[in-house]
Amino acid sequence: LHVGDRIEAAGVSGDVVDIGPMQIHLMEIGNWVNADQSTGRIVHIPNSVIFDGPVYNYTDVFNLIWNEIVVVVTHDSDWEAARTLLLEQAEPFYEEIEEYAFTTAEDIGRRYAYQRGITTPFVYVDLLRDGIRLTLRYLIPPRRRRGTSHDITTGFLRHVAAHPRIQLAPPAYRILHDHEPVGAFTPPAQGGEP
Repeated sequence: LHVGDRIEAAGVSGDVVDIGPMQIHLMEIGNWVNADQSTGRIVHIPNSVIFDGPVYNYTDVFNLIWNEIVVVVTHDSDWEAARTLLLEQAEPFYEEIEEYAFTTAEDIGRRYAYQRGITTPFVYVDLLRDGIRLTLRYLIPPRRRRGTSHDITTGFLRHVAAHPRIQLAPPAYRILHDHEPVGAFTPPAQGGEP
């Protein structure tokens, strides 16, 4: 554990700003603030936490974490085009860390029982009742998680706005009226036709 490391211990996440003889001082991240950004609070946790439970270090050895962005498109959308758009938005960020990811993964393999897997961005596809879920998974330095998520999402949305065959899927709800028997619901036809 070093000053500058990003850790999670005793239910608190943050950047180590000082290590004293009795306490570790963290600049807190998360909590009510989304995506691992600073809350502005300094949290003092006793040094004993490193012996009492797990300590998750985001930046030791492999200074990259996996982040995921989930998008759900309608069943009749061109999901393959949406998948391609997500990958295209993630690619510039991967190019920045590609060499580091590869060499660091090899270093970890020499130190731990670790076998390097895929380090390139990848989109997993799942069929849901409400649409098709696309989950972009990509590597990024921990402190860039929110910024890259923002850039990828806004880039994706700009391209989707110009692509007539991709529609984001809103959550589906079924509302039954008192006079409607269960099972009598017929979903509307695609394209707005009755």
